[in-house]
Amino acid sequence: MSEMNNVLTDVRGAIFPSQKAAARAYGVTPSAVSHLLRTRGSLARLGCGLGGGQAGNRNGFQPKPVTIGVMTFASRQACATALGRNVRWVQRRVQPSARPALREELVRAVMELSAAQDRARAER
Repeated sequence: MSEMNNVLTDVRGAIFPSQKAAARAYGVTPSAVSHLLRTRGSLARLGCGLGGGQAGNRNGFQPKPVTIGVMTFASRQACATALGRNVRWVQRRVQPSARPALREELVRAVMELSAAQDRARAER
């Protein structure tokens, strides 16, 4: 693998001693360099942000609302943000195959959030 990486790499006229060096210079991963070479045969688009990707939901579908107990969230990500957790934590607990203990943990966290919101409303 290292022999393949130690190949002079030309990116828009700039010569680098390896794919890794080119990746470091353009702020991308070495796998992005090899992917462009493999799929496009050129590094002309390297580091230009022309991949067409966007952060978050990349498939064009709208997020599905998530209802847990009495609270409804716009998406799993919104639920995770409200609970102060990451989205994977929520996903593991809402999937149909989740263990009952994990589901209970999610319901408890939502109930605590609901109670905190109620207290905040009462203080106003």
